[in-house]
Amino acid sequence: MPISLFLVDSRPGEGPLLHRHPYPEVFIVHAGQAEFEIDGTRLTAAAGDILIAPAGTAHRFTNTGDKELSLTAIHTAPNIDTEWLAPSGAHCGPSARRAPRLTQQPRTGLLTRASGRTKGTPC
Repeated sequence: MPISLFLVDSRPGEGPLLHRHPYPEVFIVHAGQAEFEIDGTRLTAAAGDILIAPAGTAHRFTNTGDKELSLTAIHTAPNIDTEWLAPSGAHCGPSARRAPRLTQQPRTGLLTRASGRTKGTPC
């Protein structure tokens, strides 16, 4: 299956900086609350919500709740390809943690560290 994904657990105030991908990204919120910005539109999402950032659109999210945010970010490509749009030196949140990058291996169903490429300021 040609997908890659992030399993995200972030504390209040955390989230990735503005970025984009050459493919759509699907977000499934499992717990908590977040403010998403997708192509300039701001949306508040909570457990049970599903959002889609279309291919090439600038997007980001921030945990705006008072508890941990848990979500799955599905990249509709076998490898993650990210262009970071935030200015150099920008900060992601209190601890600037990153979620592990995982990808599903074809024919095995196993999850392993993803390969991919990134440009700009990762966070």
